[in-house]
This record gives sequence, structure tokens and C-alpha cells, in this order.
Amino acid sequence: MPTPDADVERDDIVWRRSIGVDRTRLNSPAINPTSGATAVAVAGTRVALSTGVRCQRIMIRANVGNAGNIYVGGSTVSSANGYILDAASTLELWIGNANLIYIDAAVAGDGVTWLAV
Repeated sequence: MPTPDADVERDDIVWRRSIGVDRTRLNSPAINPTSGATAVAVAGTRVALSTGVRCQRIMIRANVGNAGNIYVGGSTVSSANGYILDAASTLELWIGNANLIYIDAAVAGDGVTWLAV
């Protein structure tokens, strides 16, 4: 028989498992908001969004002046498989670290700004 209320700690986040409920978030650690900008120097070359910013959620916005699309995804992102952001488009992701997100660009020099909380 499963324990009705068992706390499980993973990645500094405590989850509570209850019968009939998969997961409930408890006592999330305070994380200071961090922002940044990431650009792709060579079109077709993926770039990590950051070098390791721990977060719970991240908002990404393609730069207003971008000449082409931005492609967002994991470490294998490309124009063929990335989530497309055109100029000024936004995307919000629930993720534990900003370094897990990569961007690619159709035009060299295009990029994004982001806010991690």
C-alpha cells in the first residue's frame, strides 16, 4: 500500500505524492530573478541560452529587430525541429536550469532576451 503523503525531494524542489494525485509542489525555494540576452553569431549554429542559471520558469522573447526566425529547443535544436519564434514572439517554459535550452537563428546576429525566475 502506498504511503498517502510522502515527500520526495528532487532538484531542490519538494513534491508531495498523495493517493489519487500524481504530484503537488511544496515549499519551492526562493530563486532570484535573472535576465540575459543570447545571440547566435553564426546562423545554423545552436547556442545555449545561458551557462547555468537555476530557475523554475523562464520567459524568452525574440528580439524585435531580428531579421529571421529563432528556433528554440534542446541540445539538438535546428531550423528543422525547433520551436519557431519570429520577431517579438515570446515563449514561457517551466524548466529547472536555463542551460538546458538552446537557440538557433536563421540570420547571424539575431537573438533573444530572457527572464528566469
